[in-house]
Parts: sequence; structure tokens; C-alpha cells
Amino acid sequence: MARLMLSPYLYSVREMDSIKKMQYYQKEQNGYLKVQGTRPQSLGFGLGDSPIGLLGWLVEKFYEWMDVANYQMPDDEILTFVMMHWMQGATPGLRYYKMAFAEEGEFSTKKTFTRYFNVPTGLSHFPQEMSLSPYDWVAWVANEQFRREHDRGGHFAAVECPELLVQDLRDWFSSDVVRSAMQG
Repeated sequence: MARLMLSPYLYSVREMDSIKKMQYYQKEQNGYLKVQGTRPQSLGFGLGDSPIGLLGWLVEKFYEWMDVANYQMPDDEILTFVMMHWMQGATPGLRYYKMAFAEEGEFSTKKTFTRYFNVPTGLSHFPQEMSLSPYDWVAWVANEQFRREHDRGGHFAAVECPELLVQDLRDWFSSDVVRSAMQG
């Protein structure tokens, strides 16, 4: 807690913006986590029964989590997203959260900050992502070997600015760090 109180002195402006976004997200926008983490099947039935309901659910996420100042999702793309989720049934995409937020289990996010991942890790930071961690937080849990910060993009960077994400993937996977890890 003391570290968070001292954060204006310990973190860059960008990291402070990230912390503020995370705090806002935790307070105002994580209700979907509670529902999907506890009752995904109930939500899945409702969203799976109504493409209009699913449209409303997804558009809200797009608006809140995308860099809308730099990217406006075209209507046909929105409809494609909705149909991709609706045709397969909405439940599979929702059930992930039940597993991830379980108290126990291999995929439990409750263990995120309790173990260190030594596997070389690459990160792309997009400014409108709702959960960008300060760099020292990442260092506690991951062997970060690659980081690139972008001036646009959000949670759906693969849609908003695919060229940036693809370049990061190309640069990361062609790096000496990854080559060495793959051989060892």
C-alpha cells in the first residue's frame, strides 16, 4: 500500500496513467468479470438467445476498451464480431473467466503474483488497454525481455492497429532471446 501511495514519485507519467486506468476499471468496469466468473452459463443463455443482446454487450466493451480517438470500428466489423460469437454460442467465450477466477486450479489468476515465470516474455503496451501494469510489477512475475510502447491502440489492438501488433510479434519472435530459448 505504501508503494501505491508513493507512486507519483516512483512511476512515470505513463505508468501513473496506467494505474489510474486500472483503478477506474476495478471500480467501474469489472462487473462483467463477476458475472462471467460466477454465472457464465446464465449469461451465455441470454446472450446466445439474442444477437441484439450480444451486440449491446460487445459494443459496450468495444467503446470502453478501444482507443476510440484513433479507431472507429466499422459496422460490418462489429456485425462480424457479433456473428462470430453468436454462431458458436456465446457461452464458450464466457466460461474462460469461470476457470481463470477460480480459487484453485492450474489456470487460476489468483496465483498471478505468487510465482515467477522464467520463460522469456515480450510485451506490447497499448495506451487504452485497461490493465497495463507498471514495469516493476511486470518484473516481479515475468522474465520480460522485450517491450514496446505504442501511442495508440487498446484492448483490441489486433483489430485497432494490427500492423503495430504484427510488427511487435515479428520483432519478438525473430529476436536472439527467442531463438536461444527455442534451442535450449
